Amino acid sequence: MIVLSSVRASRWGGPVRSGCASVNPDRASLFRDGRCRPGRRLDRAGRFDATTGARYVEHLRSPDLSVGTYSIPAGVTDAQQPHGEDEVYIVTSGVATLWTPTSSVPAPTGAVLVVPAGLPHRFVDADEDFATVVVFGPAEGTRARM
Repeated sequence: MIVLSSVRASRWGGPVRSGCASVNPDRASLFRDGRCRPGRRLDRAGRFDATTGARYVEHLRSPDLSVGTYSIPAGVTDAQQPHGEDEVYIVTSGVATLWTPTSSVPAPTGAVLVVPAGLPHRFVDADEDFATVVVFGPAEGTRARM
């Protein structure tokens, strides 16, 4: 176990510790460049990406999770296949319905939806441009597709 920190003086005179509290050297870093940056903001996450079809853009990857934005233009069919990883969707714009073989769940802006690994699902009835942040655990594509 490696402890990474730096010490500097705060505005009030006392030391301030910053950096990653505990990083296991046997695992890859949270970020592709090998550096750990706690509190990082993903500015592009959740923004609709206007394209001719549904599109996934990854913003962050580690062995344990990945975060991206999935955009579906109004009227476009979502043809995604089941993933080998659990998924959490946080809808950031638009309205759709999350379809699974056993149910359909409304997916308005602000909804948080959970899909277990291997469950067939897709977004339907997107009458306006739709965007959702997707969190995969573990990282998307690290397990075999179901």
